Amino acid sequence: IHGNGGGDLLTIANGSLSTVVGPVTFTGDAATDSVILNDQAYAFGSTTTMTPTTVSRAFFGGLTYSTSERLILDTQDVASTIEINGTAPNMTVTVNANNGTDTINVNETDPTTPVTISPSTGDDIVNINTGAIGSAGALFPATILLGALNIGAGGRGDIASGGADKVLRTNSLTLT
Repeated sequence: IHGNGGGDLLTIANGSLSTVVGPVTFTGDAATDSVILNDQAYAFGSTTTMTPTTVSRAFFGGLTYSTSERLILDTQDVASTIEINGTAPNMTVTVNANNGTDTINVNETDPTTPVTISPSTGDDIVNINTGAIGSAGALFPATILLGALNIGAGGRGDIASGGADKVLRTNSLTLT
């Protein structure tokens, strides 16, 4: 799929990425392009892995993308794992974790754009660069309650500025 020059929006799946059995390739254009991965209805916990050019998980044909400015993952409503192993320069990546106690591992991000982690109803565990290799960042855009926040050397967690007061509350905090 190629962008048509007008700022494209590609929504993949109507609730479950498992309905997409073949691989999807998306190439954006000069305008602002967005890719939404809707996996909210998938009822089995799994691991979704992101790199600067791909998204994969079991029983999903996979996504390869380039020249996109936004990537949004609406995760499952059960406990799952999200592995962020890199982001493309100047690309906004948002994880909407939904229900369940998810584990979000932000292992590597481009320095220009941290991964945005939206509030969810689960007591999510967020690990930012806990392997202490390279650098990774996460941005919390609103008040959020976490089960645990672990930040390793080279990791960074920020609360977005502006708007109403925001609070990051966690039951466990580990900083290296």
